[in-house]
Parts: sequence; C-alpha cells; structure tokens
Amino acid sequence: MHIMKVSARTSFTLNRVLLQVMHFFMKVRNNKLLLLGILLLSVVNTAHAQIPKSGIYEYDVAFAEWAGKSLGSTVTVVISGDSIKIINNGSMPGRKGDIIEQGTIIRHKFTGQWIIATKPEDEFAEEVGGCSDGPRVIDFKKKKWWTC
Repeated sequence: MHIMKVSARTSFTLNRVLLQVMHFFMKVRNNKLLLLGILLLSVVNTAHAQIPKSGIYEYDVAFAEWAGKSLGSTVTVVISGDSIKIINNGSMPGRKGDIIEQGTIIRHKFTGQWIIATKPEDEFAEEVGGCSDGPRVIDFKKKKWWTC
C-alpha cells in the first residue's frame, strides 16, 4: 500500500491533456459525440480541480458533533504540493501557531473524500472524518476542515 500523490504538476498536465481532447471533440461534426465529450471532460476535470494550488488559506472548522457548524472557528491551512498543515490561528483552543494536524492529501478509496493521511493505510480506512478514529476530511470546495 502506498499514498497516492497528486502534485500541482500532475494537475497541470491533466488539464493540458483535457484541453487537447476537448479540441478533438470540437472538430467532430456529430453533436452527440461533442456533448458526450464535454460531459466527460467536465466530470474528470471537476474531480481533480478541487485540490488548491500551494499556498496559505483560511478554512472554517466544521464540527461533526454540531452538524458541521463552525461556531466561528477557523484554521490556517498551508498546502505545499500534496502536503498539508492545519495550524491554529487563535480561534481554536490551544496556542496560536501550533500545528493541529499535518499529512498528505489523498482521496479516500471508499468514499472519494479528500483526507489528510498520516500513514499509508489511511487511504483504506474503514471510517473517515467526523468523530471516528480515521483520518480527518478536508473539503476544498467549501473550504472546511472537519473535526469532532
């Protein structure tokens, strides 16, 4: 078992390939094939477009025991390629600047959710997120880091 790494370079290459495929479908005169090609490209591109580029972000904290409400808490999220750090920005208990969690960004094999893996077997964990013992979930689209 290994942790699948998705780098910014991989995402860029995938987008370039998708553009070439889309260009091919635009040359096709059959409207059904063109529509199918566009639908396929949008589905594939959406799956990979969720990982933000390397940088520093502010995410809401989604508390599972409070139905995902943030209760005003946020964290600083530092992404560097496929590595991620969740840092206390002062709105959580503990000291400002402390690293709350760090690991590798991967997709959970069974749920398809983005998780913060701290060990290779996290990819195949029985449970993720919430108040489980599994790895935590990060939602790049809604900018939420899930915890108990």
